[in-house]
Amino acid sequence: MNEVVELNRINLEYSSKLEELVEERTAQLRENEFRLRGFMDSATDAFFIYDSDLKLLDLNPAALSLYARGTKREDLIGRKMIEVAHGIEKTARYEVYKRTLKTGEPYYENDFPVIPSLGEGWASIRAFKMGENLGIIWRDTTARVMAEARLKESEAKLRLFMDSANDGFAIYDKDLNLVEVNNVVVARFPSMSREEVLGRNITELYPGIEDTVFYSAYRMVLETGEPWRGEGLYGVAILKDVILDVSAFKVGEGLGVISRDVTKKLSIILFETISHI
Repeated sequence: MNEVVELNRINLEYSSKLEELVEERTAQLRENEFRLRGFMDSATDAFFIYDSDLKLLDLNPAALSLYARGTKREDLIGRKMIEVAHGIEKTARYEVYKRTLKTGEPYYENDFPVIPSLGEGWASIRAFKMGENLGIIWRDTTARVMAEARLKESEAKLRLFMDSANDGFAIYDKDLNLVEVNNVVVARFPSMSREEVLGRNITELYPGIEDTVFYSAYRMVLETGEPWRGEGLYGVAILKDVILDVSAFKVGEGLGVISRDVTKKLSIILFETISHI
């Protein structure tokens, strides 16, 4: 009889501890779910969770904002991906999503055109398997893509301007390594292409320049930020007997140099001066 009582006591004690563990674990799960919900709802990226049949299980406010004003969360939950993202089935991404669900292999794609049903612009996505479900993180990259496009357009215009100019344009870094140059300057090095010229130090491009006033002026501009202009023989073999009118100025942490060959002009002036003596 005592053994039965003892077994009952042990059983009750075990059951009580088990209930405590279940309650503790349930509380932890609720806390984790609360944190996850707080994270998703605060995120600026759009979060979507689909089940194994690609029916929408959950989405965050950022995702909801992609839809027409007045659309409610409950209007979308439970609907298939092809219903909440009209036209997705016509893209390669739809098949990739199904493959991710099947294989568990994550999928990444950057800067793709947004399907019309979700607006206009560009986006990047991350798709991954969550248990038996599919998670998708969607980020609007329109502003960055447009900014990069404008930058490329500006760079193309600058390149056209520089290469159309009669003056030489060169940009060096703070150590006087060449980082940008136009065709006029490249033409001074007949045996090298533009790619071969870029990255070289000014002392390598113009041996002996460190002994000239131009080199000292370039160093001064880099140190003080004060622009400088000078004219004279460049003093290097590659530009022997060439007189340059040079303007040097700070460009960020580097140096910009505009040079004009005035040898012919000064020769004409000198000739005319001598003729009138």
